[in-house]
Amino acid sequence: MLTEKQFEKAMPVWAEGEEKTMNLSCVFAWEIGACSELILRLTASCFYRAFLNGELVAYGPARAAHGLFRADEWKLFGATREKNDVVIEVAGYNCKSFYSLDQPSFLQAEGVADGKIVFATDENSDCRILTERLRKTARFSFQRSFTECYRFNLPPQSFASSADFGKKVAVRVAEPKKIIPRGVDYPVFKEEKFDFTEWGTFERNPERKFADERYLTDKEICIFDRDELEVKPFDEAFGLTYRKNAAETYNGALKSGEYALFRFPYSLSGFIVTGFTAKTDAEVLVLFEEVDNRTKKVDNQPIAIDFWRNDSINIIDYAVKKGEFKHISFEPYTAAYIKIVALSGEIELNETGMIRYENPNTGRMEFKCDDEKLNVVTEAARRTLAQNSVDILTDCPSRERAGWLCDSYFSSRAEKLFTGGNAVERVFLENYAYQSENIGLGKGILAMCYPADFGEPEFIPNWMMFYLLELEDNFRRTGNEETRSQSEERARGVVSYFKKFENEYGLLENLENWVFVEWSRAGDLDYVKGVNFPSNMLYAAALAAFGELYGEKEYVEKAAKLKETIRKLSFDGEFFEDNAIRKDGRLTLVGHTTETCQYYAFYFGTATRETHPALYNALLEKFGPLRDETKVYPSVAKSNAFIGNMLRSDYLVREGLGNKFLEEAREFYYGMASVTGTLWEHDRIQCSLNHGFGAYAANMIVLSLSGYLYTDETSRIVHIKKVTSPIGYRISIPVNGGFVKLENGKDGKTVNLLRLWSAECQDFDMSAFNQGDYVRALEQRAMTETISKVLYPEDNHIEGKSLRLRQQYFLVSASVQDILNRHLRKYNTLDNLPDKVAIHINDTHPTLSIPELMRFLLDECGYGWDKAWDIVTRTVAYTNHTVMPEALECWSIELIKERIPRIYQIIKEIDRRFRGEVLSKTGDPLVVERTAIIQSGVIRMANLCVAACHTVNGVSKLHSEILVNELFTDYAKMTPEKFTNVTNGIAHRRWLCQANPALTEYLTELIGGGFVKNAEELEKLMAYKDDKTVLTRLEEIKRENKVCFADYVKESTSIVLDPDSIFDMQVKRLHEYKRQHLNALNIISEYLYLKSNPNADFTPKTYIFGAKAAAGYLFAKEIIQMIYKLSTVIDNDRTVNDKLKILFLEDYRVTMAELMIPSADISEQISLASTEASGTGNMKLMMNGAITLGTEDGANVEIHEAVGDDNIIIFGMQTPEVLALQKNGYSPMQYYNNNAELREALDFIGKGIAGQPFDNIYTTLKTHDTYMALADFADYRNAQQKASALYRDRDTWNKMSLTNIAKSGIFSADRSIEEYAKNIWHLNKVK
Repeated sequence: MLTEKQFEKAMPVWAEGEEKTMNLSCVFAWEIGACSELILRLTASCFYRAFLNGELVAYGPARAAHGLFRADEWKLFGATREKNDVVIEVAGYNCKSFYSLDQPSFLQAEGVADGKIVFATDENSDCRILTERLRKTARFSFQRSFTECYRFNLPPQSFASSADFGKKVAVRVAEPKKIIPRGVDYPVFKEEKFDFTEWGTFERNPERKFADERYLTDKEICIFDRDELEVKPFDEAFGLTYRKNAAETYNGALKSGEYALFRFPYSLSGFIVTGFTAKTDAEVLVLFEEVDNRTKKVDNQPIAIDFWRNDSINIIDYAVKKGEFKHISFEPYTAAYIKIVALSGEIELNETGMIRYENPNTGRMEFKCDDEKLNVVTEAARRTLAQNSVDILTDCPSRERAGWLCDSYFSSRAEKLFTGGNAVERVFLENYAYQSENIGLGKGILAMCYPADFGEPEFIPNWMMFYLLELEDNFRRTGNEETRSQSEERARGVVSYFKKFENEYGLLENLENWVFVEWSRAGDLDYVKGVNFPSNMLYAAALAAFGELYGEKEYVEKAAKLKETIRKLSFDGEFFEDNAIRKDGRLTLVGHTTETCQYYAFYFGTATRETHPALYNALLEKFGPLRDETKVYPSVAKSNAFIGNMLRSDYLVREGLGNKFLEEAREFYYGMASVTGTLWEHDRIQCSLNHGFGAYAANMIVLSLSGYLYTDETSRIVHIKKVTSPIGYRISIPVNGGFVKLENGKDGKTVNLLRLWSAECQDFDMSAFNQGDYVRALEQRAMTETISKVLYPEDNHIEGKSLRLRQQYFLVSASVQDILNRHLRKYNTLDNLPDKVAIHINDTHPTLSIPELMRFLLDECGYGWDKAWDIVTRTVAYTNHTVMPEALECWSIELIKERIPRIYQIIKEIDRRFRGEVLSKTGDPLVVERTAIIQSGVIRMANLCVAACHTVNGVSKLHSEILVNELFTDYAKMTPEKFTNVTNGIAHRRWLCQANPALTEYLTELIGGGFVKNAEELEKLMAYKDDKTVLTRLEEIKRENKVCFADYVKESTSIVLDPDSIFDMQVKRLHEYKRQHLNALNIISEYLYLKSNPNADFTPKTYIFGAKAAAGYLFAKEIIQMIYKLSTVIDNDRTVNDKLKILFLEDYRVTMAELMIPSADISEQISLASTEASGTGNMKLMMNGAITLGTEDGANVEIHEAVGDDNIIIFGMQTPEVLALQKNGYSPMQYYNNNAELREALDFIGKGIAGQPFDNIYTTLKTHDTYMALADFADYRNAQQKASALYRDRDTWNKMSLTNIAKSGIFSADRSIEEYAKNIWHLNKVK
C-alpha cells in the first residue's frame, strides 16, 4: 500500500446548491505541464474517476463509514506532453443504497507534479455539471444507484480536453471532511477485448412492458417516479425479439434493427468499453449479462441476454451524434456477454470490452493439481475473490457490490489464502467499528451490510453473530491487535443487544427483524419463529468466540451450557429440529426438520461424531448437495449453497474428510465454474453468479489436498494437518514475508517450510487517532513496516539505498539469530556450529550475515576474535551468480557507519586483518588494494565474501573460469583451493513432469518412469532418434502445448496466436546484457524485409517475450516500451501480421512460465559472451524440446557440449574475442556504417515507433553499445535465418528436439544440489 498523506491545499467542493441533488455528475478539469511523476490525491462522495490525457487512471474512493472518507493517492507516469489534461468525473447519487452512502456530494483533489502542487480543488475550480448523463433514470437495482443513460453531442472521449461539455457552474466549498487512509491496494486497469460471437436482427413489440420491480417503485430508497423518467431503456429492451444471422456475414457494421453479441471466456467485472463510428446519428443500447439464459441451446437460436435476470437493469443507454465514439461506463459491472443493439442510425463497431476492476493481489497464490476440475474450480474461486475484494469484501460485484456480514466470514479466509494478508477485511471491519448510529437501527445493532443506507430499517441478527465469529477468526489469522481493540465496543454492544432475547433457558427467543438461516425452507418464517435452534447454535459459537477474543471465560462457559441445552431441547432422537414455539407457555417442538439445521449443529459444535454417531454417519452418507430429497429423507428440507452446503463442506474438511468433500466439489462447484468461470450464490442461475463467499471453496480444496491450515503470523509456525490425498498437487501460498510451498508429486509428498520475517511496530498512537490525526497515529508503524513491505525497492536515490540496506540487515540478522538460537537450544554451544550448520550466501545481497554472525559470537556469546573468525570461515560459503555490477554490491562507508555502526566496526576490523594477511602472502601493496574490503570510500561486499568464505563457486564452467581468471584472480592465486564450480540445475519434476504432463506421459511410455527420480535416464530417449512414429508424436505434443498456450493468451489478453508459426521465446530478466534489444533489431529487420517483399517465402514467426526490469532500471524499461510499441505496429499492419507477431506478456512469473516453456520452439539465449553466469531458462526450454539459439555463454557452453554442433544454433563472438574487442576499443558506428540492414533497423528506432520516440536507445546503441549488440547483429541475423530453414525441415527439427530432451538430464537440480552437498557443505549421503 502506498503511504497516505492528508491534503495539503485541496478543499472539498461541489456545484453550488447541488450537494444533495439526486444522481448528479460533475466534471472538474485542469491542464498541467510535463512532469516525470504526477501524484493524484483525492476523495469524493459518492464516487470519482480520473483521466489523464483521456486515459482512465483512477477510480474510487475506497468506501468508509458515514462521516469518514478514505483518501486515495495514485502515482501516475503518463504526464509527458507539453500540455496534459487531468479530468475528474464525480457521481453524486444522494440515494439509499447498499453500495454507496446517502451523503452530500463533493470532490477533494490535488495534483503533485514532481513534488510541487500544480492544482487543487477550491472555490475557483473549473466545474461542469455533466448534463450529457441523464439524471432522471431508473435505479440499476434495489441495492445500487442509477442506470447510466447518456445523450452525447460530442464524442465522449473528448471531454477530457473540451470546454463544450456539460454546463459550467460555480462551486461551493463544503465543510472539512474527516480523512482516513485508503487502507487497501490500488487496482490495475487492464482492458480485455470481448470476442464477436453472433449478430442478427430484432423486432420491436411496444406493447411488451417491463414489470414494476421494487427498484422502480419503492420510494423509500429514493427513486424517480416511472412517469418522470427521461428515458426507459428497460421497456425498449424488454420489447425486443431477436433473430440470429450467419456469423460469417458480419462485417462490423450495424444499422437500425440489428445487434451484435460479444463474449469473454468467463465472467468479468469492471468498466464496459464501447467504441464505434457513428455513420449517422444513432441510438444504441448496451446490454450485458453473466450467462446465456437459453433453456435449450440450439445453434440457430440467439443467445439469450436477460438483462433483468439478477433483479437489475443491465443496460447502458446511448444517443450520439455522427462521428467517432468511445465511452467507458462510469460504474463497474459484471458480464461475460455484451450485446450492442442499434435502435436507430448506423454504426461500425470498433471496440467492445471491459477494463478490469479487481483486487490486484489475488494472483499471489499458485495452485495446480492433477485433477483438472479442481484446477478450474480453484481458478474460479480466485476470480470470484478478485472481483469481490477491491475496496471491501462484497457479496457480488454486480447487483449489489455490498459489504455483507457472514459472506465476509468466508471470503476473508479466501483473501488470506490468495493474497497472503487481510488488508481488505481490515478495512471492512474498520468500517463496522465506526458504523454510524444514525442509519435507523437501534443500539447495539449492526447493519447486515455496510457501508449502506437503508430505505427501511432492516437487519439480520444472525449476521451480527457471524460478526463476532469473524472478529475472533481475524485475530487468529492476523494477530491484528488494532482491529481487535478497535472493534471491542461494537462487539460488546452486539452481546448486550442479544441478552434481552434470552429466555429462561438462556436461548434466544423471538428474535426481531429478518432472522436469516439460509436461502431454503430453513429460512421460512414458520421455521425461524419462536426459538430457532440454528440461530442458537450460532449464538453459542458467537459467545464462545467473544469470550476467547476478549479473555472473558464466562462467555465460553455460557456457550458450553447453551450447547447442552440445545442438545436436550432440539434433538428428537434422529434429527435436530429447527424450532420450538410456546404452547400453553411451554416450549414445544414443531416438527420442522431441515438439512441445514443438522449442518449448524455439527459445524458450531452442538453435535459431534461422538455425541451423535448415527446422525454423523447420515450426514456423511445420505445428505449433501447431490441428495435427491424426493427419495432420501423426503421429510427433511434440502440445503442450499448459502450457507448450509458451505457449512457442510467446511465441516467435512475440518474433520479430515477432504476426499469426501472433493468428490462433491467436483460436481457442485465445477458445474458453476464451467459455465461462468466464477462461483455462485446458489446452485441455480436465478441469482448472483459471482458471489464472494464462494471463493472459500479454494481454502477447502487446499486443506483437503495438502492439510495446510494456516501460518501463525507471530511465531511464523506453519500449521499442517495430516491428510492423505491420492491427487498430486503443487501449491504456493503467500504469507506475510514470503511463501509456503506445498507439493505432492510423482516422487512423494514434500512440504517446504520457509523462515519468514516481517518488520512490525507494536506502538499505536491511540490518542492521535482519537483526535482525528489518523496519519500521525499510523506513521511510526508505517515506517517500520516499510522494511518488509516491498523487497528490493528502487535505490537510485539515498532514501532507497538506506531502505535497501535496512532490509538486508533486518533479513540476515533475523535469519542468523534464528539459526544460532535454535542451535544453542539443541547443543548449548556454538563451538560445533560448522559441523552442524551450513550458511550459504547467494550473490552479495546477504553478505551482512558475515559481520552479523561475528557480532553475535563476539557480543552475545563472548568469543574472542580468532575463535569467532574460525567458526565463521568454516560455516559460510559463497556462490557468485553473475559478474554484473549490481550483484557485486558496494556500500558507502558513511551509510553503513550511520545505519549499523557496530557492523561497520566489525567489517573494518576484518578488512584490517585481511590486508595484513594478503600483504604477508604476496608482499604486493597493489594486490592488497585490489583485494581490500574497504577501499575508496566504499565497502566491497564481494571481496568480503571471498575473504570470509571457505568456498567460492561459479554456476557454469565458463563462469567459474571467468571468476578465477578475471574477477577474483588475485584471490585465486592466493587460495586456489577455495574456488570450484557447480553448474546450475533446474527442478525437472516441476519444469518437465508438472509443466508438460503430455510429454512426461509419453516419455514414461517410451523409456519408463525412472527419469522422474533420476533425470539422467532421459538419455534412453536417444534410442528413438530415428523413429518417425516417435518424432511425429513429439511434434504433436509440441503443437498441443502451443495451442494450450495460445488459448491462455487469448483468454488473458484477447491476443490471437498462430500455433503453426515458430514460437521463438526469450523469457528472462530484462537487462542489457541479455540483449532483448538485439532480438528487437532482428524483428525490425524481418518486418522491413517483409514490407519490401510481401510475397517472400517466409516461415511465420511469433516472438514471445517474458521479462521484468528492476524498478530503477530506466533503460531496460525503455526496451520494454520499444518492444511493445513495435508489437502494435506489426499487429496493425495487415500486410505482415499474418507472418510476424510479437507477444510481450505482462507480469511474467513462474506459473506463466509453466505454460510458456513447453510451447517454445526456439530458446533465445543471446547474451554477450562472458556476461551470463549460467542461465536456467535455457535448461528448462531444452528439457521441453526447444532448440537453443544462442551465444557461447554461461551454460550454453555445456548445452553445446551435451547435444553437439548439429542440435544447437550458435552465433556471435566467443569470450576471448569479446575481451579482446573491449581491450582494443569497440566502435559501434563501424558496424552501423558497414551494414545496411543494421543501419535501416536502427534508424527505424531513431524515427520513433508508433509515435513514441526512443532517442536514448538509438543514441546509446550507436555511441556506446556496452553489450555489443551491433557487433553480433549480422551473425545473429544469419542464425535466425538458419533456424527458420531448419524448422521447415520437420524431420531434422524433430530429431534436434528429441536430442535436446534426451541430453538435458545433466541439468537437473538433483545433480547440482548433490555437488553442493558433497563438495561444499561436505555432507554424507543418506543411504
